[in-house]
Amino acid sequence: MALAAAVGALALLAVVPGASGAVTAGRSVTPPRGLPVVTSFDVGQFPEGLAVDWFGNRYVSLTTFGATESDPGTGQLIRLSPNSRHVPVGPTFDVGFGILTGVALDARGRLYVADASYQASTPPGVWRIERDGSATRALTLTDDSFPNGLAFRGGDLYVSDSLLGVIWKVGTDGSASIWVTSPQLLPEESFGANGIAFWHGSLYIAVTDAGRIVRVPVGANGAAGTPVVIAERPELKGADGIAFDLRGDLYIATSSANTLLRLAPDGTLVQLASENDGLLYPTTPAFGGLLARPTTLYVANGDLNGIGTPNIVALNTGHIGLPLP
Repeated sequence: MALAAAVGALALLAVVPGASGAVTAGRSVTPPRGLPVVTSFDVGQFPEGLAVDWFGNRYVSLTTFGATESDPGTGQLIRLSPNSRHVPVGPTFDVGFGILTGVALDARGRLYVADASYQASTPPGVWRIERDGSATRALTLTDDSFPNGLAFRGGDLYVSDSLLGVIWKVGTDGSASIWVTSPQLLPEESFGANGIAFWHGSLYIAVTDAGRIVRVPVGANGAAGTPVVIAERPELKGADGIAFDLRGDLYIATSSANTLLRLAPDGTLVQLASENDGLLYPTTPAFGGLLARPTTLYVANGDLNGIGTPNIVALNTGHIGLPLP
């Protein structure tokens, strides 16, 4: 994608209420009614990525926008303690006029966060948070990239690129390459391939602009098979983060439509929650951890339009979520 289009997409994220003036301190805005609010963030902050480990510890990628439109922002990975206290994990990232996006944990419990930086001191890519709190590069991309969704399979890290419309693969040896590219993954206006998740030997990809879910089989040698569109509907426009339960139901947060949807294996699509339930630019759903609250689905609520307060909300789905690697 041309750099000008990338700038336009990022401008939508940077110019929000609270980012064009002094950032509001505290949490004085009344939280939305409906879904229980787990924790809230300050106006001018943007929770985007969300991951939960087996024990129920929740990790959120949080971007704090600059005080004015001409000021760059910062990113921080946050752990929510049992009482929802915000505990910083790792360093503060210079994201420039970009944002922190996807969060994932590998089989060893190490944290990874995607950095969709723009005009920052470091290029876009993915960071691994080491046990001493430092950050190590797991993937470095070019300035026309927008790393977004993260998912692990067999120790390999898969990364969606929402501007280039590709899926990157980072091997256990640190090597990185494009795993799959397809016209079905390209953006139409702003964002293409976004949230990703594995289910039964295939990678599922939410394509934001198109309102599309694409399945890519993984071959015996790890190579990508032919992408197949399994759903494309108006209700899926704005599809962002995704998560599976153990039955194979796919939960989809549609950020611009303010909905949480469930797509069954037979193609049945059900709306579980909307703006009336407190969804305000929802970005990422994540189940509560197999040893904690396995049927609870947490949703990062970015509130990019400044209607209420950015937060994390919870929904009991009644079905156990697919555990992380």
